[in-house]
Amino acid sequence: MPLNLDHDADRRIALFHRKGRAYGARRRFELRTSVLGALLLILSVACQETASHGAYPVAGIDRSLPVAENPRLQPNEMPRGRKDLRFGVTPYLGVEATHKAFTPIVKWVSERLGVPVRFVMAGSYDALVEKLARGEVDIVQLSPLSYIVAHDRVTGLRLVASSLSFGSDSYSSLLVVRTGSRLRHLQDVVPAAVRKQRKERKARGDGRAVGVPKKKKVRFGFVHERSASGFLLPYAALLSHGIDPRQDMTMVRMGSHEAAIEGLIKGKVDIAAVSSGTLNNVRRGAIIGVGNLRILHKAGRIPYDALCTSPQVPTAAAKKIAAAFGALSTRTGAGRDVLANAWGVTGWASGSDERYDFMRKIYSRVRAEEWREQGRSRQTNGLPKAASEVHR
Repeated sequence: MPLNLDHDADRRIALFHRKGRAYGARRRFELRTSVLGALLLILSVACQETASHGAYPVAGIDRSLPVAENPRLQPNEMPRGRKDLRFGVTPYLGVEATHKAFTPIVKWVSERLGVPVRFVMAGSYDALVEKLARGEVDIVQLSPLSYIVAHDRVTGLRLVASSLSFGSDSYSSLLVVRTGSRLRHLQDVVPAAVRKQRKERKARGDGRAVGVPKKKKVRFGFVHERSASGFLLPYAALLSHGIDPRQDMTMVRMGSHEAAIEGLIKGKVDIAAVSSGTLNNVRRGAIIGVGNLRILHKAGRIPYDALCTSPQVPTAAAKKIAAAFGALSTRTGAGRDVLANAWGVTGWASGSDERYDFMRKIYSRVRAEEWREQGRSRQTNGLPKAASEVHR
């Protein structure tokens, strides 16, 4: 049978093209799959926000809060001699932003409970604890460290819920620097020459201190001594790296997380201690220039704020207050409207005192170190005080 070369050639060429198209399609699919897989891996790692440097155990929580059959408070469930409730917070977002965030929340809780609820903004973390101790507030939203302090001071303080933010029940404490900073690792806070001299003296058994020259001290912008993420955990992280913040750095109290970030951007400080929630918020456009920042060190994770009731609030009322906050969530349209200006707060869930135990240990360590340092300062006829004194 004669061979039709033209036909066979055409057939081979067509087959070649079909195989080429199939191969190309397969390669494109494999490439898309591999890229998608890589993106998913990156996203999963990013979403976990694992603290690569410091990590402390934060137990999970049962997110459900009890539902009150009759959420409205009865006269016998109110604090004695009172017809209203007072809800206290600190201006941790700044006065204006905090007022804007919590005014709708207070209104929601008031309508839910069926009694007037007044909004009380304390001037500081310590001022809120003082108001609580004097019976001037009935419901408080306490930062984790303020809760530890208040729990020890106010007998009968009741933790009824913990706040959630960005859908999480805990957050990270971060030490942040500008992108162009010379600080690449936490130990870089102390100049290399000083670190070398200290190491040599230690090897010789020479106990004399080697100080950091004043002009070379890193300016450490912290929020407040009662801030867990903006002071306590970063301070402990520095201590664990052999850095004494009060001797090796210039400490500057900024007053709020946003002020710490803004001070860093404007060059007022060289390193800032802030919460991961703050960084999330400013990355959404609250402060211009945040793109020029990078995380130097993750100091660990912390449970979110503790919602508490004072001793004068009856148990039955405390349960209804917890239920009112538990019913407020961004999972509902009404909740999203109320929490629209709450800077990432997505609701409240049940909490427990045990979740804050690890922070008590860190707090004890930091306080012991401060007391030791104060004693050493007195023995050396009073070394210069840090830029910010500790409020006790």
